[in-house]
Amino acid sequence: MVEVGLALICALVAWSATAALTVRCYRVPRTHVVAWLISVVALMVALTGALPAAFLDFSTATFRVFQLGVGLLAPLWAAWGVAEYTLRSFPGRLAVREGVVLFTIVPVVILCLDPLSGTFDGSYPQADVHYQIPAMVALGAAHTFSVVVLVACAVASVLQHQRRDDDALGRLRVIGLIGGAVVIQIIVARMGLGPFGQLALLAALGCLWQAASVAATIPRAIDTDDGRHGGAGDEDEDDEEQEMLRRRRDNTESYAGGESAPRAPRAPRTKAKITIYTVFEGYAEAFDARMAHVVEAVRRYEPETLMFVSHRVPSAPAQRIVYAMYRDDLAAEQHEQQPHIQEFLRDSSRLVSATNVIELETVDGKADQALVAMLMGQ
Repeated sequence: MVEVGLALICALVAWSATAALTVRCYRVPRTHVVAWLISVVALMVALTGALPAAFLDFSTATFRVFQLGVGLLAPLWAAWGVAEYTLRSFPGRLAVREGVVLFTIVPVVILCLDPLSGTFDGSYPQADVHYQIPAMVALGAAHTFSVVVLVACAVASVLQHQRRDDDALGRLRVIGLIGGAVVIQIIVARMGLGPFGQLALLAALGCLWQAASVAATIPRAIDTDDGRHGGAGDEDEDDEEQEMLRRRRDNTESYAGGESAPRAPRAPRTKAKITIYTVFEGYAEAFDARMAHVVEAVRRYEPETLMFVSHRVPSAPAQRIVYAMYRDDLAAEQHEQQPHIQEFLRDSSRLVSATNVIELETVDGKADQALVAMLMGQ
């Protein structure tokens, strides 16, 4: 009866985790969230099939469903989600995607067609007791691939941390949680473990949900990368691009007589904008994390954005107000076209319920240099 009760609890927890992650995926439809959702769905289907098996013993059908979910799809797609979340290199992510397709299709066919042996009872069945050699080889290859992907992602995150990516340690925490869930699933699929296997899968579900929750507050590596955090060479290229933009602006303001002609004096034409965001309940931290990366990117890559400040509203916890000031119209246009701004707009679309924008044109005013230096990190 203990195994029957635990089977019911496992199924209920799996259904709850699937529903919660489905809502998160709907609000923030990123590739890594979709991959983790599929992993949880595979685990949910396997645990749902194990519920009647706890009463009536496993059959060939429920055994195959259990092994496909717990032994193959759940760990494989969880590892893929980690790769999408942590790897900056598109070729690296593409290689993992191709591997996931290969190790999904081929093992699924083998696990569904491989003849079974032995008898079943109500406990979680061991893979090697019932499967033949081809199926065990297919499972072993998929498990090895999943572990290799997780190790590669951990190494990539360590290297990112050495390159002064402050969020790399947070992503390592996500890798650790997913890695724990993957190892648990592999062990339970291979060894069964009876009631301890059921408790272990509950822990795996907890790790998956906690990893998704942590990842919601730490943007994936590609969010603020855009080829800019790869080292000194990338920063030099970005500095050259900004210098080119400044020269183009200067050229448009010069006399037609040539580069040596004196520049005409001009009155200040700074532009400013106030944006008021209303954030969905429960997503304020995720919004703040993404805004923090935008502020850092503006500080590093937008010299013509004179001020970019994000505010909380103490009397309205769901509101965020962003004040931005640009040198001129061209600077404002360039700001809107920056990759980190485009990425933020895509990410935040599911986090906010309303956005109000107030366009401003500066007439007169005063700004203390110490304040500017403090806000812009100069």
